[in-house]
Amino acid sequence: MANDVVINAGVTLTVEPGITLMGTSATEIRTLGHLQAVGTSGDPVLFTSADESGPDQWSGLVFNGGTGNLDYATVRYGGSYSSLSKNANVALRNVASGEVRIANSHVLTTNGHGLYMDNDSQATVEDTLFSGIGNGTSDRAIYVIGSGSVLAVTNSTFRNNAGYGLYVADGSASVTNATFEGYGRDGFYADAGVATITDSS
Repeated sequence: MANDVVINAGVTLTVEPGITLMGTSATEIRTLGHLQAVGTSGDPVLFTSADESGPDQWSGLVFNGGTGNLDYATVRYGGSYSSLSKNANVALRNVASGEVRIANSHVLTTNGHGLYMDNDSQATVEDTLFSGIGNGTSDRAIYVIGSGSVLAVTNSTFRNNAGYGLYVADGSASVTNATFEGYGRDGFYADAGVATITDSS
């Protein structure tokens, strides 16, 4: 992608199994409608940079009011400043009607956040690995902010991230059967947010 891809409101973009989408510097996939990226265990969907060599080489997936379903997908090498003024592989804002679901996936290698969500956004994360996120202890594999934001995490792993695994600044998060290992700051931290952790280590 030499330019941003914009999925307008009311439009669904379907990415078939085995497809690779590659972004150049400061480009993003911006979803105002719906992104359906469902791969298989043998043919995952890959969102990555054109250079394929390291973090911050494109701006990643941006959901600004739009929704998404990522299943057997990998998102990596994002983190360049996006239209939401955030550095993340996946960034959510105003996702209050519907949600972004990430399942059986990998969110990898960025110098910012793996998943950033604010302003009443809703997200579900299942059976997903967050690894190689951040280049300093203030970075977060998942960062939740906004009093109406709601995150549910199940059966997921946070491994070898530079800062926090999951940071709930505001809003709420429920975490069930998650593993936190190899973090630079804290595996899990809740500030003003509400968090419930069950069967996690």
